[in-house]
Amino acid sequence: MNTLSRVGRAAELVLLASIGMAATGATVAQGPESGQMLREADLQIVTIVARRAADPLAFSGSNFVLDEPALKALNYTDAHRMLQAVPGVYVRDEEGLGLFPNIGIRGANSGRSAKITILEDGLPAAMAPYASPASYVFPTAARMRGIEVLKGPESLRHGPYTVGGTINLLSTAIPTTTRRQLEAETGSFSGQKLHASWGGVQGAWGALLEVFYKDSDGFARIDRSDRTAGHELFEQVAKIRWQGSAGDEREQSVELKLVHSAETADQSYVGLTDIDQRTNPDRRYGLTELDNIDRAREGATLRHVLSFQPELRLTTALYTYRNTRDFARLTQIAGEDITRFVERANTDPARQAILDGAFARDILHQMNFRTFDATGLSSELNTVTTLGSRTHEIWAGVRLHEDQEDRLQPTDVYQQLNGKLQLERRVAANASNNRVGEARAFSAWFVDHVKFQRVNLTATLRYEDIETRERRYGDLARTSVAGEVQNTLSRLTAGVGLTAGLTDKLSWLAGIHQGFAPPGSGATDGQRGEESVNSEIGIRFRHAVSQIDVVGFFSDYSNSQQTCTLANPCAGGIIDGTQQTGAAEVYGVEFSAATVLVDHDGWRVPLRVNWTWTEGEVMRDSDTRNVLRGDNLPYLPKHAGSATVALERGRWSLNVHASHIGSQCADSLCNRSGIDTTYRQTEAYWLTDVAARWQFNDSASVYLRVENLLDERFLVSRGAAGARSNMPRYAGVGFRLEF
Repeated sequence: MNTLSRVGRAAELVLLASIGMAATGATVAQGPESGQMLREADLQIVTIVARRAADPLAFSGSNFVLDEPALKALNYTDAHRMLQAVPGVYVRDEEGLGLFPNIGIRGANSGRSAKITILEDGLPAAMAPYASPASYVFPTAARMRGIEVLKGPESLRHGPYTVGGTINLLSTAIPTTTRRQLEAETGSFSGQKLHASWGGVQGAWGALLEVFYKDSDGFARIDRSDRTAGHELFEQVAKIRWQGSAGDEREQSVELKLVHSAETADQSYVGLTDIDQRTNPDRRYGLTELDNIDRAREGATLRHVLSFQPELRLTTALYTYRNTRDFARLTQIAGEDITRFVERANTDPARQAILDGAFARDILHQMNFRTFDATGLSSELNTVTTLGSRTHEIWAGVRLHEDQEDRLQPTDVYQQLNGKLQLERRVAANASNNRVGEARAFSAWFVDHVKFQRVNLTATLRYEDIETRERRYGDLARTSVAGEVQNTLSRLTAGVGLTAGLTDKLSWLAGIHQGFAPPGSGATDGQRGEESVNSEIGIRFRHAVSQIDVVGFFSDYSNSQQTCTLANPCAGGIIDGTQQTGAAEVYGVEFSAATVLVDHDGWRVPLRVNWTWTEGEVMRDSDTRNVLRGDNLPYLPKHAGSATVALERGRWSLNVHASHIGSQCADSLCNRSGIDTTYRQTEAYWLTDVAARWQFNDSASVYLRVENLLDERFLVSRGAAGARSNMPRYAGVGFRLEF
């Protein structure tokens, strides 16, 4: 039976089961939570944990929610800055502006966010999560109303990346009453931001129109050029929903969501030598003057929710989107790849002179054209029922997903003469960079929350059946196939989580689950993908306005892997395909706490802190021999955390946010004896941000925000080629209207 037949049969069974339960009047829980777990007034059920976050016994796993007030407090536009408030999440800066998010969870490699499941409104949002997981296009975090981070056994409900966890970004919802919002900001680097939305409900119909615009000249300056290193983003979102009765006390809704996004950014993979980074961290070499990326995204989702009041819901969604990424980028200097050239320039004056503008030939500038297509059909049944004396909340679902990456990379050859680039010739794409990768996947999952008074037991199962193929063409017309690889794999993974209330204020949690990550379309026959066993144990404290979570985690990778890209090269400088990196262990402790220090006489001082301590090590040599036992894991900080304190009184508020990321090794070699780590490590750093807001009335407010208040500069990443710095001080002023 092929994949399409399997998913068709599974969807049919789910639908028949839901109809059968409705017809027979299945026994359901009558407690106060039975309806609350399943019902929201507008049937927009796209959250994972937000509606259960207030009850520490309602779910297993160390989940975390950033709600709209938390996101608006500092008005970040960078997903990195937002997610630093979440324990167990690691971010890696690349260009200082958050244009290319690099996010990892609990040791999962952060490069291009390729090892986590990225969702928007509960549906896959990565460009091609099975064929090409490296995420060069990330949902615009600045327009979101919330962010959920899911870890532990419940992450098996979402996939395919279940080793680290899931990030679900919640888009602006259709408001229940007519509401208009306008937010505008202007700031440093000629920066501008505009976010506007209008929506409401009329009878059975609801609609939302949303526009987000952002541009900046950037803070880097290119040698001998009047071009900026800025970017511009324009995004439009439209939603329309019909909600009505399906008869016999059943309700249903149908919602269509359309997204169009276009972005251009004058960014480069080339960083700086260490001495240049220390001397002038805002410098860009003239060799990178032509580097530019154009990105676009068009997508549509159609979601149908059928609610059998109040105990049963069937949610079915069809989604399709296309992402394009045209990246004109410097790849070789004087016949040498950019990574090695810049690294050697640290100690070679001749190479440094070329970076400074001296004559050079064989400068390769690659035109990287890629198109990503993804389409899927998902159906999930959610019910609360009683079996015997036990209450069960169940999710059972299936998904058929297909995605594709089309890559074409011709190359222009330049020489540098008198400090300027001059075109010499164009080289057509060859079989190594003229290819199409395809993936087809069928997924099924089952999650059961069983309640035993103050104990919640969660059992999870997930099945993945994946077929991939990559064809490499020998000519631009693609009439000849120079090579082809195929792979088929199936994985059944399971997990168990337990949460128990010790007292009214204190509970403990524990969980264990099998993690999995697919290997991508370039996988050869028999390649298994990433596999691990992940466990956690911790305590939760809740009392009035205070809460504390302490969770220890351990991930035992039997077969770890890394997606190799130019931005995130694998060991040995490999920039293509997927590399098996041997067995590994990652362990650590997550701590988070929140309280209100002062709430008296109109003054309020809330505090929120989080900290993550992590260790990781390779436990067995990899098949490629580029990674050996005892090697460290790249870009895994030992310490990371943040603290936010606010001062609120009446109509004004002041928020101060401090964040820290420890030193990291840029590759897996820092633990090896005799290795010089001078040009392999980043710097540990603290950054401080502040935001002040004055609320004129219920509809209007103004704010001032400053990122990197002390204007401190650090070497935060080594990127693909050279040292990278964080953003200098940014100051912005804006206003917000809501009416």
